[in-house]
Amino acid sequence: MDKAEETTLMNDPHPPWNAGLSVGKKQPFTLAQAQELFSHLDRDRRIREMAMFTLAVDSMLRASDLLSLKVSMVQDSKGKMRKRIHVKQQKTKRRVVCALGPKARQATLIWINQEDLRPGDFLFSGNNPGRHLCRRQFQDIVKSWVRRLDLPEENYGTHSLRRTKAVMVFSQTLDPAKVQLLLGQSTLAAAQEYLGVSEEEALEIAESICLFE
Repeated sequence: MDKAEETTLMNDPHPPWNAGLSVGKKQPFTLAQAQELFSHLDRDRRIREMAMFTLAVDSMLRASDLLSLKVSMVQDSKGKMRKRIHVKQQKTKRRVVCALGPKARQATLIWINQEDLRPGDFLFSGNNPGRHLCRRQFQDIVKSWVRRLDLPEENYGTHSLRRTKAVMVFSQTLDPAKVQLLLGQSTLAAAQEYLGVSEEEALEIAESICLFE
């Protein structure tokens, strides 16, 4: 950490929980794991968790931005679910557009109707009136999902949800620039680091593609 970062942290009354720490990357869920968890939640009719899980994976938002979503951000004035939502990220202040798939829209609509939520309501309310679910509670929910899949808890967390679809998009396109756009990352280097893309891996991918036999 350089002097400028140290000064910023000293002057910030509410610094990030991981400020100044070296925190290992959380693994993304595989397609099979994501589908298995969705099946569990669907079978048990855990509507709120289905909405959380599918929205988190599809939107690729950070936990803080996901938990700050309000009904009006995902549903229009006529009650129709939006296929794309616009979010100003709290961390970077950059705007990002998120595409929501059919399952995310369906689960979220069922949750909204079940709870009779209004446009100005948070999608996922906390214990205190007018407040959204706190990050700690969300982390506990994600841990319960990890245990359900019988995975090592230390390797997975809320960031696993953000990385899941990002890694899938990259595996199909091999284009970190597309992932940078979807994640709202400020630089291509940040997206590459987030994906864990190394020069060696990029070279191996290039070597594996044989245009001429």
